[in-house]
Amino acid sequence: LLSRVELWISWPRSRPGRQAPFKERPRKYAEEELLLFGPTYGLAEGEWSACIYSPQAEETIVTSCMKARPDSLIVSAENGRIYMLGGRVNNKWTNTVREYNVRTKRCRPVAPMLEQRRCAGACAVGGEIFVCGGKSATLEILASCEFFDPKRNVWQLLPPMLRSRYRPAVASLPDKRLFVIGGYNIFTGPMTSVEYCTFPSNDGSTKCSPQNMPASKDFWRNAAPVLNSYTGRAVCVSNGKIILGGGYNGQDGFVNEVEIFMPPDSSNPQGQWTRISDMRHKRYLYHMVACSRSIFSVGALGNAVENGQTVESLGLPLNLQQERDGMEPRGWTDQKPLVNMRYVCGASVISRGIWKDRMLAH
Repeated sequence: LLSRVELWISWPRSRPGRQAPFKERPRKYAEEELLLFGPTYGLAEGEWSACIYSPQAEETIVTSCMKARPDSLIVSAENGRIYMLGGRVNNKWTNTVREYNVRTKRCRPVAPMLEQRRCAGACAVGGEIFVCGGKSATLEILASCEFFDPKRNVWQLLPPMLRSRYRPAVASLPDKRLFVIGGYNIFTGPMTSVEYCTFPSNDGSTKCSPQNMPASKDFWRNAAPVLNSYTGRAVCVSNGKIILGGGYNGQDGFVNEVEIFMPPDSSNPQGQWTRISDMRHKRYLYHMVACSRSIFSVGALGNAVENGQTVESLGLPLNLQQERDGMEPRGWTDQKPLVNMRYVCGASVISRGIWKDRMLAH
């Protein structure tokens, strides 16, 4: 293969009518599935199921059961581990954290967050977990941030955000830029502001400590604001871009609007938001996941009776050339609903190989 590639590059006369040899076998992507958490029909009160939703087969398979953690933030990290941050235990808010191992289908406690948070924002940054904002135990809206290192089982503070916010949307890019989007503040109401930072390196070279904590203005930067101010929005990352959708405000109610964000670069220092195709359903407090070359919007707690079991997908450009040519996403399409689940409390994406061989159907 290498000799054919060299010939194709070095001798242009050999190219007419010939496909590049490195395109003869298109890359095959691992099959991905949606991993969903929430109550299923027939479960006792206070229990959740972990369910697999297959975009190809459009079916929902219950794989394991666990104690419920209402209002927790559910974040997927590396190696098939899912973290449930905070939430309510015995109807009391907590800062405890639970790790769910997809391979073993077991839960275990890990180090608690440094601060109790409700309605916070969180995402994975590489193998680490970032959480920010929310409300404290005294109902103060927070600007504080912290992250969890699973290898050391410790939480560590980061410089506070420029603004206090609860229910923000949070997303990280492959280059470890971390974006905190919108949310709500008691003084401003629903927020359009966006701020971002570059996540500290885990090699210790940019370690933050109480004695060596950068000022917020040196750590966080402003990015272009979102087009509309809603709370309870969902976000995901695909092909280096951020997709944001849904939400609620007092004037418009529940919405189905979707925006896409081109991150800051040398030609556009604050980035740019652009409106794209609306979802088919209005959603609030729902989940958006990039899976199998599509974006999936799943459930809705804010209006669960209407859309709590619905699933829809947005097709993306099929290859890099289509993306460079500016091809638009192909529009939202309804998928088979979640027949086993009452509603969805968390969603992630996993490789099918992680769970397939050890699946336990109930």
